[in-house]
Amino acid sequence: MEKYLIGLDLGTSGCKCSLINTEGVVLNETYSAYSPVSRKPGYMEQPLADWVNAVFTCLKDITGTRNIPPAEIAALAVAGQMRGVVLLNKELTPLCDAILWNDIRCSAEVELIKKHYHQQILELTCNPINTMCTLPKLMWLKKHQSELWNRIYKILYPKDYINYILTDEIKTDHSDASGSSYYNLKNGNWEKAILDEYSIPENLLPEILDSFNVLGRLNRETAVITGLPEGLPVIAGCSDGTAEMLALGILDERECKIRLGTSAAVSSITNNYNNILNPKTYTWAYFQKGKWMIDLNTRSCAYSIEWLRKCCYSEYPEPVDAYIKMIEEASKVNAGAEDLLFYPYLLGEDAPYWDPGLRGSFTGLMGSHGRGHLARAVMEGVSFSIKDAATVIGPEFEKLESVKLTGGGVKNSLWVKILLSVLGKDGYICMSSGSSVGAAMLAGIGSGIFKDTDDAAGKCSSEIKKLEHIGRDTKIYQDKYFRYKENLGL
Repeated sequence: MEKYLIGLDLGTSGCKCSLINTEGVVLNETYSAYSPVSRKPGYMEQPLADWVNAVFTCLKDITGTRNIPPAEIAALAVAGQMRGVVLLNKELTPLCDAILWNDIRCSAEVELIKKHYHQQILELTCNPINTMCTLPKLMWLKKHQSELWNRIYKILYPKDYINYILTDEIKTDHSDASGSSYYNLKNGNWEKAILDEYSIPENLLPEILDSFNVLGRLNRETAVITGLPEGLPVIAGCSDGTAEMLALGILDERECKIRLGTSAAVSSITNNYNNILNPKTYTWAYFQKGKWMIDLNTRSCAYSIEWLRKCCYSEYPEPVDAYIKMIEEASKVNAGAEDLLFYPYLLGEDAPYWDPGLRGSFTGLMGSHGRGHLARAVMEGVSFSIKDAATVIGPEFEKLESVKLTGGGVKNSLWVKILLSVLGKDGYICMSSGSSVGAAMLAGIGSGIFKDTDDAAGKCSSEIKKLEHIGRDTKIYQDKYFRYKENLGL
């Protein structure tokens, strides 16, 4: 009898579900959208019913179109957005809407933590404090909603709440826990010193499992609603970023992920604890014990390309037509864009400068430059910013054998070639690399379909295209990158 695996990705704007077989082939995908709610400036919340409805919609649809007997589903796992807060009372019902990772109401609490206890938190958690972290969100609740705080029985992360709905179990995994700012990344447990410092009772927090552990079994209510079998194993799951790394087959320090989305994410793996003691990177617990995921981002990646489209290619009402023309014109310009430099700080910058006040600019603009030069310079400038951010990782980045690329930006073949030449590395564009696929792979490991992470990655991670960097262009970009940095003066 054939077996199938289901993975869910609970994102910020929607839920995606993937169905794969035991050979890693994606057979079906479903999606259900929702929108975060901002009731006040700085607030970003999600009614929990939106998540539940989206999950049930995806699960009901995922097997139906393939006519797969429910008994052939082997397991299910959920990946999801990090750092958001779900609060349950003693009756295990929600006290309020979820507070999301991008809710910034806790800015004052962040500054207070930085003033009094930041170094201790950095040393114990290996993560800097900012408004995305769970700890300052809880501090805000204690100060501004004390009555609600006193009624809290359990604190969960987004995907953990979905797991509770599916199984009636309240648990989390190490990757989600590591985004809290009260998790000891070296020891792999809730950090008592931080919890005591901020008077957070540890019994409010869920038990921490390995991502491959069976968290529970599908309850009867969910089985009736979705048509999936009651008792189906539900695996603990993980954060969305770590799930994507698994889907890409990145299991050690030889490779890294670069996500070309609205912003750019650069992620790698290390088994050297000394490499994660860096206040300028995020570091998450990874699936394999003794390994950690180093994660950082730039603010403006595909956003810069979109900005260029709106400003310089507005005569094309369809974005796809504008991008085709943009690539065509930029392709006619030689590497280096005839000394035109673009700084993509349209939204300020995160790594490596962590300065929201930085601003974008063109440098070296001359009358001989045309629209194609601008297009090429923007693609090169974004690529320089990604290389610049990657320097935060340190010399380990230079030792990487290749990079795996994902995100919407991989559709721009010219930009990808420019990026690889700027980095001086070969790369792979991968299919079936989303977090929901990674979650399905976790389901396979946790249910015994796959022996381990290596087995899952070997069967499920498919590379559809290898791209080699252009050595001649790399030499040009080495000189131009030096000028990029020199002109910054930072």
